[in-house]
This record gives sequence, C-alpha cells and structure tokens, in this order.
Amino acid sequence: MEITLDDRTMAIDLRPRATDTRVELDAFVACRVGGAIEVERAATDHLAKHKESPVTPFDPGRLHTDVLRTYRGQLG
Repeated sequence: MEITLDDRTMAIDLRPRATDTRVELDAFVACRVGGAIEVERAATDHLAKHKESPVTPFDPGRLHTDVLRTYRGQLG
C-alpha cells in the first residue's frame, strides 16, 4: 500500500501497490518494543516460505493466523 498526504487538503491517500508482501515493524524496533525483532524475523521467514499465497485482506481464508499469533504473543 502506498500512503501519501495531500499538502493542500491534508487528506491521506491510500493506493494499492503491486509488490510482494512485506513486514514493516521499524517503528516498533526503533522504540525498542520487546519482541519486535523476533516478530519481524518470524514474519519475514513465513512470508518467504509462502510466496504462493500472499497475505490479503480480501480473502479471509488466506489469513496467516500463525504469524498473527506470533504478533499477539510477542507484541501484545
């Protein structure tokens, strides 16, 4: 997803991008949230192993619940 801010209206524009799924936890890592580095590694490894079934909010049957459990367990 590409996120931009309209300088004139201050509206946030969200647009899909044709890229591989990535994990963005830089803010958590920078704030030294416990477990953030481990979650980032686990999620990146999982996504690399399951490239044939990318994460998408439009297909709930393909949610990667094991990665979400890792997030909840480490960051929650």
